[in-house]
Amino acid sequence: MSAVPSEPERRVAATDGVLSSRAVTDMGRSPSSATDGRVPGVRDDRRYRGRDCPGPVNLKPFGFGNVASSWASGKPRFTPSGENTPMGRPRTPLLDRERITTTALQLVDEQGDFSVPQIARRLGAQTGSLYHHVDGRDGIVELLRERVAAAIDPATLDLAPWDTALESWARSYRAAFAAHPRTIPLLMTSPVRAPRVLEQYERAVTLLLAAGFAPADVMPLLIALENLILGSTLDLAAPETMWELTAETPTPHLAEALAAVADGRADRAFEVGLTGLMNHARTLLATLA
Repeated sequence: MSAVPSEPERRVAATDGVLSSRAVTDMGRSPSSATDGRVPGVRDDRRYRGRDCPGPVNLKPFGFGNVASSWASGKPRFTPSGENTPMGRPRTPLLDRERITTTALQLVDEQGDFSVPQIARRLGAQTGSLYHHVDGRDGIVELLRERVAAAIDPATLDLAPWDTALESWARSYRAAFAAHPRTIPLLMTSPVRAPRVLEQYERAVTLLLAAGFAPADVMPLLIALENLILGSTLDLAAPETMWELTAETPTPHLAEALAAVADGRADRAFEVGLTGLMNHARTLLATLA
């Protein structure tokens, strides 16, 4: 008859809730007995457990025939059918920064905003899991900024002369945000921290300084240009007819002007604004020469 193990021996034999075949042997059972449908570590010696003890628990009738071998090896897991299923990660990760950004952008395009729980639900993940990949809501906003700005062609800033480069950059900037105009109000609520976006600002500032602009004039020019770009982008998303004339308020001259507006109102307005800003910049530079 096998010797009854002491309580310390039983504690040593168990490791993280999994009994190895060696542990089963040390407890008076053979390794092969761990695969007979009984839970490892349950004694056959009824005298040890008490006269009325029902003895070893057999799980085969409940569909867990291979649970013992699963516990003994520590590698496979069991299913209710009794089949061993290898543990592993899904082929496509549920979460990464790219998928989180894409999902957030989809939500913003649809409803104008996003929340971390909404992203998690769409990705089939727990909300807390997202924080292992991003720095909360603010971090996701910066990822959105970087994703949208990635469509701006940085090569435009390499063109010459400087005014051709700046105009080309402005048009590329506008086209990038025109694809996702509902991100603009969201991005205006936080400072710019995205590295790739900061790199583009650095290149634009370098362009103007190299052209001869005074440092104090550079940022006002760029901010004015951005105001024009982003405002025009929102105009692209607006209804074509923004003025609804009523009989209660006579506006004959406004009606005449609106009737003369051709297609592409937002594009024409942008070109008017860009031309005026660039003419101002050229005049300013000439006074510094």
